[in-house]
Formats: sequence, structure tokens, C-alpha cells
Amino acid sequence: MDAKKSALMIMHCQNDIVHPDGAYSNGGSCTQVREDQVLEKIAETKRLAKEKGMTVIYINNKFSPDYRELGERNLPLCSAARDSKSFMIGTWGVENPDIIAIEDGDIEIINYSDSCFVGTTLEIVLLNKRITDLYLAGVATNFVVESCAREASHLNFNCHVLQDCCASWSRDMHKFALENTLPQFAEITDHNALIEALNA
Repeated sequence: MDAKKSALMIMHCQNDIVHPDGAYSNGGSCTQVREDQVLEKIAETKRLAKEKGMTVIYINNKFSPDYRELGERNLPLCSAARDSKSFMIGTWGVENPDIIAIEDGDIEIINYSDSCFVGTTLEIVLLNKRITDLYLAGVATNFVVESCAREASHLNFNCHVLQDCCASWSRDMHKFALENTLPQFAEITDHNALIEALNA
């Protein structure tokens, strides 16, 4: 692999989703993240990725206090944030846990749905940095991760899903995406394989 042309994508790994005190801690993903040590694996991968010259990009869901980015549209996946007043800019819930906190040199892209591309600067950032390969990590596997893989592959990026750096609301949802839909758009791999490739 060419680390300089690769990006580690850390998507929606925010306190409201992955922390036990988060707004959606009872949704199932928080438990899977903890049991599978997802954040620890992302942190390990990120340390080496930066050392080897990979670009690290965070995709974080953040809304203004009046949720103007959503308006009144009926998108259940995101309207739940409006109804529960979660993912609000300036709150603890939108931040990334300390173990994977954003650091100098990392890029943060703000999005407003499960799409990493619609309404964001992601595509132009990737093109300007000459990125060809995306290594995907995040929550949820069948929402933001799958959406990114679909859209990125349509835009001619090579996608690689780090399956042990992902989680979903249930293990069944996580497993279904990895076994059925994601293989149509990406290589299914894991953080150990990426670490091995970076060290080669």
C-alpha cells in the first residue's frame, strides 16, 4: 500500500454514540464498541497510520442549536437527533472520546446525515491530497460506513472496511452489512492487516 495516498476515516465515533453516558448508549452500539474494544483498535491503528504518513480524517455529525441543517425533513435517522437535542455543536456529546481525540494534523469534516459526501468538503479534500484509498472505521457499520463505501466507490476511490474497527446497533446488523452489502463496494479487512501492510 501507499500510505501517502491513503486515508484512515474515523466516522461518527462520538460520545453520544460510543460512550456509556452518551445519548444513544442504550442503542446497542455502545455495548459492541466496549466488548470488541473498537476504540482501542482505532487508536492503535491511528497511531501507526500517522507515523507512516496516512491522512487521518474524522467524520463527525454536528448540528446547530436550532437544527437548521435538518429543518423539518422526515429523515428518521437524523430527525431523532433534533427530537432528542443530541449531536449539538458545543456539547460533550459531539466530541470524540479521549482515546481517539482529534490531534494536530487530523482533518475534521462535519456532516449532517449518514453521508460523508453530501453537503461536505470531503471529496475536494481527498482529491487535493491525491488520496486513492480509504480505510473505513466507525459506527454504524450499516449506516455511515456503508454509505461512505457506496459513495466513495462510485467516485472511484478504493475502499477497505476495517471490520473490527466498526460496530452497529446490533451484531446482526453489523454482520449482515459485512457479509452481504459492503463486499459489493469495498474490501473487507481488519486493523491487523492494515498494521501489517503499514509495517511492510
